This record gives sequence, structure tokens and C-alpha cells, in this order.
Amino acid sequence: MEILNDPKHWNTVSTGYADFIQPIFEGFFSKHIDRLALRPDMRVLDLACGPGTVSLQIFDQVNRIDGLDFSKDMIDVLEESIKQRDIKNIQPHLGDGQDLSRFDDNSFDLVISLFGLIFFPDRAKALAEVKRVLKPEGRAFITSWPPMAESSFMTTLGDAIQSTGCLPKKDENPQQDTGTPDPEVFMSEFREANFLNIKKESAKIEVAIGDVDLFWQQNVKGSMPILMIKEDLSEEKWKEFNEKALAYLKQNLSIPCSLEFQVWIWSV
Repeated sequence: MEILNDPKHWNTVSTGYADFIQPIFEGFFSKHIDRLALRPDMRVLDLACGPGTVSLQIFDQVNRIDGLDFSKDMIDVLEESIKQRDIKNIQPHLGDGQDLSRFDDNSFDLVISLFGLIFFPDRAKALAEVKRVLKPEGRAFITSWPPMAESSFMTTLGDAIQSTGCLPKKDENPQQDTGTPDPEVFMSEFREANFLNIKKESAKIEVAIGDVDLFWQQNVKGSMPILMIKEDLSEEKWKEFNEKALAYLKQNLSIPCSLEFQVWIWSV
């Protein structure tokens, strides 16, 4: 979807994303830091860094981090965190993650993209750039989403959205790629970029829900899919949609409960 490749939409959700989505992803990433074998001499590229989900967790374990994102508001959130915490070794960059020409060949020991590169219009080009800026012994850690039907978090939200009757029938077009790339296609893109020994693993993210109203409002403020819907509806239709989706969640979620995201981790 083109909306996912437009920085202005990510600018819109930047604050809500930092308040809701970032802590969820931080909890996930923290469980996988040890596998990265971080060292004090390492230079790391946080690609599609958003508000700094990765950078702010590992800055004290490496020499330098370059965080790149195409959303100015996301970079602003990161810069404010850097300022508040007086961090000296994170360098934010505003720019296109498919064009890493600002970085020399063989610059990085590690490139991390947490649910970012998967949304790039040309993943193959981005992966080729990642390969170029990595040192010969450098590594990459990239996450992607399996089909949304495998994640209870997304299916629950999807069912709530469809229950409103405010939207066209769900598009079942198998060619649509919104961050859930076909694993064989994604693997071939890695290989085209001359990556070897590519590993794909499954993992999950659990999200605890204690208050349905809060859960829905957090999604309204920080979830790109909800933003996409809001932008397509009139004010009156959005009010109807909002009320019906919330009612569905209240009827179908037994609080407290937890919902899951399924995740694929790609490492080279």
C-alpha cells in the first residue's frame, strides 16, 4: 500500500507509536539482544529506526549507532530521547532507507531493521545497500510479519474492523504485500543481494490487555492500519466506525487477556 511508503502518514502516528507500539517492540527485541553478540567497538545501523526502539536499548553496548528513518517526526521523537538521556553515540539521519549512499562501503558491523525494511517499495534494492555497507564479516538482523491470519492481535482487530460494516469487503488479493512478504520471495531477495547462510526463525510477541477502551484508543493513535481507515472515512462515518469497533472488542474480549503477533526473524 502506498500509504505505508509515505512519510507523512508515519509522521501522523509518531507520538502514538512511541507511546504504544514502541514498548511492545522493545519487549520483543530485548529477548533477542544476546544473540547479536554486541561489542564495545561495534558500529550499528538501525534501519527504519522509527522513534529509536532498537537504538535506545543497545547504545550503551556498542561504539556508535546510526539511526535512519524517512519520517521527520519519528526522528524528532528519537532526538528528544537522545537529548533527555544525554546520549552521545546515537546519530539520527533523515532519509530513504533504500539509499544508503551517505555511508561508505564496509562501514557497519551490524544492520538491524525491526519491522521496517519489509515495507520498503524495493526490498531487493534495500538489501543490496545493506550488503554494501556491511563489513565482510558483518551481520544483519531483520524482522517481518507472517500472514496476518497467523496473529491473534491482527485477526482480532481485523474482525472488529470488518464488524462495523463501514468498509468495503476485505481484499483477499494474494498479491497484496503490506509487510508480510512471501518467505520464498524474501529469501530470494536476500540471495540476490549476495547474502549467504540466511536463517529464518519464528517468534512471537504477546500483548497483555487489561482495559478494552485503552487498548482501542492506543491503536487509534498509534496503529498505521487504523490511520489508513480514518483517512478514508468522513467524520460521521469515522464516529460510527469507532463506536462499532469498540463495541465488538468489548463483546469479544474477556479481560484480562493477551493477544499475539507472530514474527519471522531473518538473520545473516
